[in-house]
Amino acid sequence: MNCHLCNGDSLQELGYVGIKPSSITSEPKLCELPAKIYYCQDCDHLQKVYSRIDLSVIDLMYQSYDAYNVSGGNEQLIFSGDENPKTRGYQAIQKCISYLPETGKLLDIGTGNGTALKSASKLLPKWSLFAFDINDKYRDSVLKIPGVSDFYSGNFADIPFQKFDLIILWHSLEHIDKPAEYLANLKDYLTENGVILLQVPDVQRQPFDLAVIDHCSHFTGSTFNKLCQYAGFTVIIDGQDWTHNCLTLLLKPSDTLEVNESYINLKSLPPDTYFHWLNSAVQEFAQSVIGIDYAIFGTSIAGIWLSSQLGKPPIYFIDEDESRRGNKISNIPIITPQELSQDIDIVMAFTHKTGHNIGLRLKEQYINCRSSRFILSSPLVY
Repeated sequence: MNCHLCNGDSLQELGYVGIKPSSITSEPKLCELPAKIYYCQDCDHLQKVYSRIDLSVIDLMYQSYDAYNVSGGNEQLIFSGDENPKTRGYQAIQKCISYLPETGKLLDIGTGNGTALKSASKLLPKWSLFAFDINDKYRDSVLKIPGVSDFYSGNFADIPFQKFDLIILWHSLEHIDKPAEYLANLKDYLTENGVILLQVPDVQRQPFDLAVIDHCSHFTGSTFNKLCQYAGFTVIIDGQDWTHNCLTLLLKPSDTLEVNESYINLKSLPPDTYFHWLNSAVQEFAQSVIGIDYAIFGTSIAGIWLSSQLGKPPIYFIDEDESRRGNKISNIPIITPQELSQDIDIVMAFTHKTGHNIGLRLKEQYINCRSSRFILSSPLVY
């Protein structure tokens, strides 16, 4: 077994995630496959090594992939409290516009149902947009997005060769087993001043990502920076503070290996810390809800997976995204904070700091939350 990131042969098995043998897909949907985690003793990269059974199940999942199924196909919103919510993709492209020409060509790799292209269509109205995915399930709907010129599917090497001013990989690299090699090959598809916009989950700030069965790589800020170095790119914009649980970079090709200064003095933990913290947090949450009715805040990957790990399910999920209101997860209703009608214990499926900050904002913004008790995980100790 070789490391997905550095190709070294010093992988160490950490074990299975959680206290029950279940995982979650990135759609997100619960999955019966257990998630086993390894880390590389050479580069510290956290990862999964799939068996043939794992690969066959994941392949079937991709064939019928139902992106953002909980929110009707809409990308996750960012709620900051001081401005209108926006999708992660819209926010990132908006912040990068000053580095982009007025007109150009954009390729979205791993486009899914076109969430990134919908944002690009609004923010880059004079651009020609192109989509690529492993299957063509969403082909017709993506081609209806204003500005989209073509949709490619199947083997990336078989698409008509052309140059792009911007390539987007939106939550795609964590699915690819040789991400540095894949990223390096994209240099040939960039114009002279072309750039690449990446976003991946940040396992350092949201270790629940380890439970996602089809994420074979789990990046920290440090290993994400190593990925860019190995692939021969330098960082133009570091958007690690744009979302609480994702790493976002705008990159350009480079002939020299430059270190992203954001991570030079960044406090880091041994890679197995996030794995052990997550399993400990699940144990703590399970103990905290014994004998009580409770809710889980959030209907993303972490909250849904955690609901499968506790002794009994929550009575409902709470989400600020109005598009998720009225839907159900495993027959459990989703409500908004405004609909809370009773004092309720609310499990926060985040790291301690993030859960604490979200809880403070909820109490400030929603009168219905002010008498609720937020159940937090223990802090990650640096």
